[in-house]
Amino acid sequence: MRHKDAEQRITLDFERDELPVTLHEWLNNEDSRLAYYFQLGRGYYILTIDFCELSLRENPCSARYIVSAAINKNGSKHIPHIIRDISIPDIFSCERTNELIDFLQIVSALHHRLPSH
Repeated sequence: MRHKDAEQRITLDFERDELPVTLHEWLNNEDSRLAYYFQLGRGYYILTIDFCELSLRENPCSARYIVSAAINKNGSKHIPHIIRDISIPDIFSCERTNELIDFLQIVSALHHRLPSH
């Protein structure tokens, strides 16, 4: 199932403006989950969203929300080619929307406090 099919069947359970990051559709997603990428500073990340109901997930052991490290393969800011960084384990996973929002608020606040290079 491609991203558009998943988008019609998987609910976000939050408004995008509730997040301290801007989500962009991640077009490299090949499975039934929704996936978006976002950027914090020079770093890229992928947010994967699965069905709320465990019985509908391809892998019922997988968390509803997963944040993974990513890289911009072509280096372009205007038309990035984002791929999952498989050398790094998933950064965060949870079932509840409020936990995802809290995590993103914390990492975003920490990022803004770090000196830029």
